[in-house]
Amino acid sequence: MGIYRDSKRPKKNVYKYKNAISLNDIGWQLRLGKLNTGYLIVCNNENVSTIQAVISPRNGADITKNIEINNIPFVYYLDMSSIPSDYDIQYKFLNENGEEIQ
Repeated sequence: MGIYRDSKRPKKNVYKYKNAISLNDIGWQLRLGKLNTGYLIVCNNENVSTIQAVISPRNGADITKNIEINNIPFVYYLDMSSIPSDYDIQYKFLNENGEEIQ
């Protein structure tokens, strides 16, 4: 993923996307998109302090990942390369008191 300068037009500041992904709007000023073997999470909600990802492999125990948000806007790559490809994933968005934002 990235932006590169179009060398065919050296006199102008023209850029093209080399690889772009679409992000799904999941509400609460949050976006989610599949990228390579994981997910790109973008958060612009100042009330969210933790994103909790609960990964449920079909043949295994649940894995919970708590992702702390330090700055807004926040961008995070959730690497899923070590998880078998057959899984469900649920996200919870928690405020500073650990309460789910709904």
